[in-house]
Amino acid sequence: MPRTLRRPIQGFLFLTFAALLGCTAIQPIDDRQEAFLELLVVPDTAEIFIDDEYVGVVNRWARQTVPVEAGYRRLELRADGYLTQRFDLDVTPGNMHTLRVRMEPDSHLGPDLDAEDRASDEEDQW
Repeated sequence: MPRTLRRPIQGFLFLTFAALLGCTAIQPIDDRQEAFLELLVVPDTAEIFIDDEYVGVVNRWARQTVPVEAGYRRLELRADGYLTQRFDLDVTPGNMHTLRVRMEPDSHLGPDLDAEDRASDEEDQW
């Protein structure tokens, strides 16, 4: 084989071999491991907080699925007129985790008719 062809072939073989072995000089270094939370929440207008950081509204994420870093996470769901829901989760890397939540209406936000009735009864007694 002529010398002029030997060098390009050797270079090509070296690069191919290095790529097959996973040469770290050309691979991005990212030690984060991602997982996914599928949030099936009623109401779907609930705001999502993960580790105290706002990440958006449930119904604005495609398929109501949020990417999260794997590990222990604190999930909080907030919606006007509903009690805040908190969950401590152990999210495993590379997996989809599904959480189904029907948030409970906050009874303290509506008019307290019983209290108004009691107040009017007390006024009638005077």
